[in-house]
Amino acid sequence: RGDGTIFPVEIGLNPLQGAATGLVLASIIDISARKHAERELALREQRMREMLEAAPAGMMVVNRQGFIELVNTQAERLFDLRRDQLIGMSIDALVPDHVRPGHAANRERFHANPSVRAMGHGRDLWAKRGDGTVFPVEIGLNPLKGASSGLVLASVIDISARKQAEAALRDSELRMRESTQRLEADHAVLDAILRAVPAGIV
Repeated sequence: RGDGTIFPVEIGLNPLQGAATGLVLASIIDISARKHAERELALREQRMREMLEAAPAGMMVVNRQGFIELVNTQAERLFDLRRDQLIGMSIDALVPDHVRPGHAANRERFHANPSVRAMGHGRDLWAKRGDGTVFPVEIGLNPLKGASSGLVLASVIDISARKQAEAALRDSELRMRESTQRLEADHAVLDAILRAVPAGIV
């Protein structure tokens, strides 16, 4: 500018036909606002990546078609796949074979009414690692605001340890009930014996 400040521009050049003197029409557009918006978008994306990396759960950004666009390190560990293997992969590949046929329909139902929700209330959810092993998970879905493409942030937590602890607790409770029942039965037998013995012998 005249005051010496510099600003980003787009320039279009168009030679004027029939101009023997070689005149060229130059159009100059100030793109400062666009550049500012691009920097803000890049900054938001960087902050989002940093937040994803800081999360203790496996985090993935999935588009409406079900393809993974972004993952964190924990997701790599969780599924035992590298980032470059996960990005671009269909989320269906991480769903066990026995539930995969209905997964696309479930995804469409979610996109028809997107909202923050925890998945798996009242039923067990399972995921599949890169080597094909299946493990129990909790999944949270959060539609990203302003994402016209239908991007969804999915958090995945491996709950294998919790399931093992719950199974151990159920097993312990079962053994305790069986032990109590045996003790009650032994008491009943002892009572019956004591009642059968003539008075004064015991």
